[in-house]
Amino acid sequence: MAQGQRPRAARGGALTTRWTTVDQQGYAWLMRRLMFTATLLLAAAVAACSSGPQGEPVSNGDGRSALVELRSEAKFRPQLLSGYMGADTPEDVAPLNADVNELIDQVLAQPAGSLSEAELLPLIQSAVQQVDEFATEDRERAHRYFREVWTMVGFRGDPLRKIDGL
Repeated sequence: MAQGQRPRAARGGALTTRWTTVDQQGYAWLMRRLMFTATLLLAAAVAACSSGPQGEPVSNGDGRSALVELRSEAKFRPQLLSGYMGADTPEDVAPLNADVNELIDQVLAQPAGSLSEAELLPLIQSAVQQVDEFATEDRERAHRYFREVWTMVGFRGDPLRKIDGL
């Protein structure tokens, strides 16, 4: 079929077409362009989320009620909107929950408003080490919870970037 012609119906009514080198190159260019655009959007979103002074308290409150709520939440369950399909194995759910809840318990055990960045970072580092042997998606999900705890206590930025080795 010559370029610029409409595909013709073959036997059985199915449309046939032939990919030419030009069509394949155009498709590859389009895919590269889409990936570049998606990368830029993702970079902009990450930059927007991590902007602001690092390690400074966000508010005077210590977020204890939010921490209690997070502790009672069913973690490591499938969440379709975020794309997380749940823990790698059903046996991993309990220890992952325990590791996140242990960090929350350690934070709640401190007097209200007295936890500093220097005191919280080692607790998060210990929690990160505890989940280190789990599947990548589960580890990343646990890291998300650790970041939530950091924010709920009242700090900005990413605590995992402050921990050596990450």
